[in-house]
Amino acid sequence: MNDINRLSIGIDVSDRTARVCVLGRAGIVEEFVIALSEEALRTRVPFVAPDQGVVVIETGGRAAWIKRVFTSLGMRCIVADARKLKALSTSPTKTDRNDARLLARFGMADELMGAGGAEAERLLHDTYVRPPELQQIYERLRVRDQLVARRGDFIRQVRSIVKGTGQTLTGGTAPGFHKRLAEVPPEVRDVVDPLFEVIASCTAAVDRIDARLVEIADGIPAVQRLLKVNGVGPITSLAFYAVIGDPARFSHIRDVGAYLGMVVRRDQSGKLDPALGISKCGNSFMRRLLVQCASYILGPFGQASALRAWGLKYISEKGERSKKKARVAVGRKLAVQLLSIWKNNQPWKPFPNEPAAAEVPSATVGREDCVRQLEPNKLDLCEIAASPTASIQPCAHPTGMRTDESAESRRDSAATGSRKRAPKARPKYGSTHTASAESERGCPPPGARVAPAPGPGTAARPRARMDAPRDTSRGEPTVAGVGPQPPPATRIGKSRKDRVPTLDEGAAS
Repeated sequence: MNDINRLSIGIDVSDRTARVCVLGRAGIVEEFVIALSEEALRTRVPFVAPDQGVVVIETGGRAAWIKRVFTSLGMRCIVADARKLKALSTSPTKTDRNDARLLARFGMADELMGAGGAEAERLLHDTYVRPPELQQIYERLRVRDQLVARRGDFIRQVRSIVKGTGQTLTGGTAPGFHKRLAEVPPEVRDVVDPLFEVIASCTAAVDRIDARLVEIADGIPAVQRLLKVNGVGPITSLAFYAVIGDPARFSHIRDVGAYLGMVVRRDQSGKLDPALGISKCGNSFMRRLLVQCASYILGPFGQASALRAWGLKYISEKGERSKKKARVAVGRKLAVQLLSIWKNNQPWKPFPNEPAAAEVPSATVGREDCVRQLEPNKLDLCEIAASPTASIQPCAHPTGMRTDESAESRRDSAATGSRKRAPKARPKYGSTHTASAESERGCPPPGARVAPAPGPGTAARPRARMDAPRDTSRGEPTVAGVGPQPPPATRIGKSRKDRVPTLDEGAAS
């Protein structure tokens, strides 16, 4: 269809009626008022093919089902964000007729800007509308939230009434508060009795909703993956599933933070760029749930994870007054993690950037298993004669393991209540060091700790042997390829009298 024949239909919705304005390139084609019903929308609004025009409405409580009606007819319907249409709310001549005309003009401009295929340059961005099944889950969560809030109001009212008698109702939990009627003073018991009945009914309704939500969560694989995240329960996982709906609509995973209004606002002009709070756009209910999860993650019961470590580091660097900011920041990062787990179909990892640990043998292995894990050139040189079994623990040794004391010696030390280590003989420089048979063969003896292996990309520095030849000029042993080792800082003179005193010693003298 030619641009001159394109149509834009603006609909301003009220409680009982809807004002319709049909706009073409030549001007207004038709204006009329219809009853707000599905039959009237199907019969009175002219059909517009997706490539011939668009229907524009504002966000509101009735926008979801109105869009579903036009979508079922094969028409393109845009639910425009009311916050981005300030021209409607701030107009000095705001009427239903003017609002419908302005919506039609916005739709026509959007069609012209996107006619060349530049979807990113469109003026209006369609707001996501949940499918009916997701909308039911979300409304069920909202009903539960309202019941919990009203129950809290009733409990606080009861506590206020009891305080007027000089007594207090402290402690306890909200789900079991309706069982504490006997603790109320007799003079006001008949006054608060209706409140206790309402509190009991709210608790029963919340329990029924919780049981139903658990059943729904068990039947959704995506929600089950989100439940694996520490600090996230059925309420938050179902709410995130219902609010996001389709994870594929986020081209970048980090966009979910801005979608939920958890990023910083900007009001930059020239050289002025003040520090502002978060935008608070999007779903406030989901944002509050994420902040509650962040409070649990940063609390004393939070599981060790990279997210918790980041939040605690932020608090330690910024101070105790930054706890609220840390909760919001951790909540935003949590939303990014949840979307990544859902979109990429991956399990949750407490430390996602941690390299996979090398496979190590079991806690107790035999002689053959120990030899098999050693280096090939040492297979025929190692002998573990101290015990038929040895406790193997992961370490950074080139062989990938280290030996520890035998199980028999551990039992003896446990019975005596002490675990004394044998003193290590430290030969002096220049003396002949008699190594054991295991040391000469290249395998550490049982109970000996080995030096860690150099990291990747670093050259191994040779270790000085006790029987290495001396450098008579420096008085220290030499190492092949390294040269004479520098003496300690305190050994400046040849005798104790010639030693130069340190700063502390000079001050003390």
